[in-house]
Amino acid sequence: MFSFNTVAVSSSSHYLDSSLQRINQAKAKIASGKSTVGNDIDGGGISLSVKLNAQAANLKVTNENIQNAISFLEVQEGYMAQAEEIFGRVVELFSLYHGDPLLTDTSRDSYENEFRSLQNDLLNISNANFNGIDLFADLNNYNRGGEEISVNVSPDNSQSLIIKREDLNYALGFTIFVVDSLAQLSQGRLDVDLADFSSIRSHNLKSKNQLTGYLHSVNQYRLNSSNALSRATDVDLASELSKIAKHTILKNSSAAMITQANTSTDIAATLLG
Repeated sequence: MFSFNTVAVSSSSHYLDSSLQRINQAKAKIASGKSTVGNDIDGGGISLSVKLNAQAANLKVTNENIQNAISFLEVQEGYMAQAEEIFGRVVELFSLYHGDPLLTDTSRDSYENEFRSLQNDLLNISNANFNGIDLFADLNNYNRGGEEISVNVSPDNSQSLIIKREDLNYALGFTIFVVDSLAQLSQGRLDVDLADFSSIRSHNLKSKNQLTGYLHSVNQYRLNSSNALSRATDVDLASELSKIAKHTILKNSSAAMITQANTSTDIAATLLG
């Protein structure tokens, strides 16, 4: 048996194997939707995708931190809204107690009992918590301004915002602690508590608005980062389909060349044999 066209067959086989490999790589990328699949990988794209994935993880944590802080402030605001209703009732009782010249002793006692009940309600609110974290400053902390909590609002930990366990006990100090009865309460003391209480509610709203702004910025940053990651790692469908078409042609041509070379060999062998 004679063998001819060895070089042609070997060369064609090489191109056939190479084309099949390229076709399979392109199909694998299309199936996964990612360009970082197979042996034909862009090293720069891999490096960029690693950095963007790390950045995405940091942004996700930052987003969760800000959302948790907003939730903390929203729950705090809910309790302060209840405290505002209670304080409003205290003001009403004060007006009834001191403003009605025909008030009977029985009515006075009834108002006093309701006042003490409202004091207990305010005290319970001041001890409320969010997921085990105190919403308001400790009962024994009378430092004006409350206790600070630092919230990270940037993925690189370079920026933070201070929120507070507002000192409700201080803000409503006269109403809750200083006086024991409506008889001891005065308009001046009510005015002081009202001003302090309004201040902590205002600070709560300001902090929540600031965090909402940071959350919007972080979410926009996450979107941009996600888009960049997609551009770096998502498969280019048109490019891969073009590669499949190109290497399919090369594969078919190589297969035809191998067939032709083998046919020529068989003919020569027949003529000589």
